[in-house]
Amino acid sequence: MGDLTVEAVLLDTEAIELPTLARLYDYWRGLCRGRFAPSRADIDPTELGFILPRLLMFDVLDGGDDFRVRLAGSGTFNLHGRDITGMLVSNFTPAAFREAVASSYRQIVRDRLPVYVRNTYWRNGIEVDAYHVLRLPLSSDGENVNIILVGEDYRGREADLVKIMETD
Repeated sequence: MGDLTVEAVLLDTEAIELPTLARLYDYWRGLCRGRFAPSRADIDPTELGFILPRLLMFDVLDGGDDFRVRLAGSGTFNLHGRDITGMLVSNFTPAAFREAVASSYRQIVRDRLPVYVRNTYWRNGIEVDAYHVLRLPLSSDGENVNIILVGEDYRGREADLVKIMETD
């Protein structure tokens, strides 16, 4: 099938064009209240029904050496072919996806800032698909990122994306 690469193009968090991700960002910002990030305890799942199926949470392990899926909304099952709750990012496939996700999460831990990206999948130099992801830091101690809250918008392309995710 050819080599797969994943390019995470950084987009402006102040210009999120997809309504569900813009709403999630506004919700998160409203919880910050002068802090760089809210805590997990600040998040009320009943207020996130608009994106809950495409919402994930990742625990930061060992300062960002790895990340564990704490919560995976049911809408993410199609993309990964199963429930990935409990899975480590270091075990994600394909390898190009794993490396792109881990790099983005380490940036969030380091910089303590949200990241909005367009994940673009390339095969043999040709773009085969893309989707948008908003990744938001959470902090229980007000100093360190210990959870990453993720909202995804596949733009109705889950069936195509799952075929890409099955390759390595």
